[in-house]
Amino acid sequence: DERSAIVNIGRTSVYLPKSHCIPGEVFKIGDRIKLYVIDVSIVQGKSAQINVSRADAGFLRRLFEEEIHEIYEGTVVIKNIAREAGERSKVAVYSLDPNVDPAGACIGPNGTRIQKIVGQLGNAKEKEKIDIIAYNDIPGIFIMEALKPAQVLGVVLEAKKKAAIAVIANGQSALAIGKRGVNARLAVKLTGWDIAIKEQDEALALGLHYLTADELRRDEEIRRYEEEIKRREAARQAAIDAIPPTPKDDITMTQVMAEATPSEKVTPEVAKPVAQPKPVEAPKPEKKTVIRTTKTLEDLERELEREKERNLAKATAPKKRPYKRGEKRDEMPVEKPVVTPTLTPTSYMDIYSDEEIEELEKEEVVTEEEDIDFEEFEDYYDTEE
Repeated sequence: DERSAIVNIGRTSVYLPKSHCIPGEVFKIGDRIKLYVIDVSIVQGKSAQINVSRADAGFLRRLFEEEIHEIYEGTVVIKNIAREAGERSKVAVYSLDPNVDPAGACIGPNGTRIQKIVGQLGNAKEKEKIDIIAYNDIPGIFIMEALKPAQVLGVVLEAKKKAAIAVIANGQSALAIGKRGVNARLAVKLTGWDIAIKEQDEALALGLHYLTADELRRDEEIRRYEEEIKRREAARQAAIDAIPPTPKDDITMTQVMAEATPSEKVTPEVAKPVAQPKPVEAPKPEKKTVIRTTKTLEDLERELEREKERNLAKATAPKKRPYKRGEKRDEMPVEKPVVTPTLTPTSYMDIYSDEEIEELEKEEVVTEEEDIDFEEFEDYYDTEE
């Protein structure tokens, strides 16, 4: 009938009162509908009574779990639902996976998922509207999200009373309050805060200093940082307190004096090894060079003069260029003697040793052999062949 409906659920039937029906929906005999079991009540002396509803917020929650697999799997979580059946509902969701957008998962591509849910919320001409709200653990930002589709500029929070003033853009009052105040009421139910709505000009006239979303996020970061510091400090202090105290022993004055003046340590004497004198080696006899002279001083001077003349003649003598075979000796170019400056005589030793005299004689022999031109005898050997 118009006041209620009896629904057959198998072996038994349940009673669906009109207060738990979606406003505007009409049932016919044989229609298949979905129900949400609120609870089962047992009255003494009577059979158990199953209480069902279609207007409860739990009914909408079960529809979301059925149609959206991210919610069914637990990736997207429904934080809270505020519903006025047949008018409007607000569903606050958040995601456990940062790569999944909770609102986008509920709405679906081109709104296909949310439309399936709306289609199951009664058969009235005006369908129930559903707002998907992104849950935020910062109360001010959550209030701003809950008042959508209105544009909220900022909020003034009074945490002790859990009251807030939402400052909206000028001309947004109708959207913020909603039809018959449904949007504002649902925002209060969803957030759990008492919310007053003021337009920007009115807020400035009252001198309200509201906080924007960015300022709220910054304050929240500072608060969490301070809490983390306090938590670490408390943990450090607890660790220090957990260290057992060091037991204090009774110390007598004698022990203190003994520690203050340590006794002298007696070190055993160690016999030092006696150094043995090293044997003195006898000095080796020095070899003396004996200079023996077999010639007189006059002979040595004459030899030195002759040697000086020979060296001077060698220096001024023209050098012959070796000729090639087949070349006549007359055609060989004769090098002109080069006039060299007179060499200044150097100082010589007056007396030579036997060894030095032998070396000088050897040098004279080598010099004479070098002066021999062996090429002069080549014609002789060529003629014999």
